[in-house]
Amino acid sequence: MVLAVDERNCLIGSYMVFPSLNDPWVKEQAEAGNLPFDAAKAFTPIMVWVHKSRRGEGIGATLSREAQELAGASGLNILLVYGQATDAIWDFTGRMSDKPKVIKGLVYNGLPVRYSPVGPA
Repeated sequence: MVLAVDERNCLIGSYMVFPSLNDPWVKEQAEAGNLPFDAAKAFTPIMVWVHKSRRGEGIGATLSREAQELAGASGLNILLVYGQATDAIWDFTGRMSDKPKVIKGLVYNGLPVRYSPVGPA
């Protein structure tokens, strides 16, 4: 988890990622051969938050880059998004990677599953 605090040490934003294989659904899809990448190298964003008074300042983008760097330092280099409001997430996190790819025929909570390799931030 990456946190942002202001000059008063008040929390103004956060961004969290986790290794995708921590989710039993992802593990099941990987074991079934439904993922076109090594799932052991995938990470998933699960929370992006910036306080409403600080939105539009680039804090979220900075936090996403820092989280990507942390994931990369752990050997995770595939951004995997599923079961979330993926368009909103990709508008935000998708900027840190090349064109995301939809895994055709694979959905989670009625939403498409997308992934993208990410390089060093």
